[in-house]
Amino acid sequence: MRRTRLNSCWTLSVLLTATCWASDSDRSVSSVLCTSAVASGIVTVDGRPLLWKNRDTSRRDNEIVHFAATDGAFAFVAVCNAGQTSAVWGGLNDHGFAVINTLTPDLRSLGTRSAKGLANGSLMKRALETCATVDEFEQLLLRTNEAGRRTIATFSVIDAQGGAATFETGPGAFVRFDADSRAAASTLTRGLNIRSNFTYTAHDLAPETVTAQSVRALDGVGSKRRYDRAAELCLPLAAGSTLNVSALLGSVIRDQQLDPEETPLLNTRDTLSRRTSVSAMVFHGAKPGEDPLTATMWVVLGEPALSVAVPVWVAAGGTSKLVDGPKTSPISDAAQQVRGVLYEDTTEGPRLDTSKRDALQVRTLALETRMLRSIESNLERWRTKGVEPTEMRAAHDSACGAVLDLLTAWLDEQP
Repeated sequence: MRRTRLNSCWTLSVLLTATCWASDSDRSVSSVLCTSAVASGIVTVDGRPLLWKNRDTSRRDNEIVHFAATDGAFAFVAVCNAGQTSAVWGGLNDHGFAVINTLTPDLRSLGTRSAKGLANGSLMKRALETCATVDEFEQLLLRTNEAGRRTIATFSVIDAQGGAATFETGPGAFVRFDADSRAAASTLTRGLNIRSNFTYTAHDLAPETVTAQSVRALDGVGSKRRYDRAAELCLPLAAGSTLNVSALLGSVIRDQQLDPEETPLLNTRDTLSRRTSVSAMVFHGAKPGEDPLTATMWVVLGEPALSVAVPVWVAAGGTSKLVDGPKTSPISDAAQQVRGVLYEDTTEGPRLDTSKRDALQVRTLALETRMLRSIESNLERWRTKGVEPTEMRAAHDSACGAVLDLLTAWLDEQP
């Protein structure tokens, strides 16, 4: 194993991360506590890598934007703050490379911060424009180490060559964690590695020696409850190589089970899907040898527990006006209205009405399940017979229309 400086190729098996930047600048982290994971194909049902992020931020107006290819830049799709395309918060390009970030404040001392360097969102946009593989993303970080960045984040990436890795990245240095490493302690699962908004690097937990006991010793670290819950949900699936898109969308991104004793009015402060969650992304990668344009990005606009995912492909050539409107996304707008109905103000703060949530989810999960089956059938055909951009765009548009119709109908029924 290489272990040179702070840019070493440290490898570890399971990676969930919590904490993302609310904007492309240095802000308070109080409401910016995303959760994410990266999985290699060795722990998934179909051998394709997976990448997941629940985005928490005060910027509630999110959109899904298609960026056309230009000289020197790949085409890609990404989640952006409405009206702001200079930074992206997760995306997929036409080479099958996908990237997400999570904020990790404990990396502030990892190198010297540059006031003019790339920040979290602008670095990811640069990566989607120029990187085809995990290794090329590492090269981007090496090039920007010297000039300096404004990054204090964990970046997780997958590619169409079998790559799946996470980079704990400070302003001038980084540490790489490959998901497929055999170096991790036997108490962890190879292929899926765990964190929240602390990093192993900042706590001197080396990949070759980290154990479940050493992680448990960090109970005072913020977001540990979400870390533990994500591990509880994902590790059994990874251990049995049964992790898939359906499990991530249906159970993990929507999970709100940290405080079941508080139902029917739930405090979602520490749950995976939270009142501050504004979108979610699940990336289903391509295998080596497959057309990378079959890689799929599923996006939920709005709090994941209260909305529905739509499929997005780079080859579709654009995204629906329902997810990328003139000012804001109509689906995001409707999802925010749903959130307003389902949360009640109490003397202890906002609480989620779980009985109303459960009634809504009967509809949202049924719709999403139908879409997943239909899209998987299409993907099987596109993988064997070739990508059909027109069909992809039609499937995307149809899904967006169905989601907006469902949310609007539910809102119309409310007193």
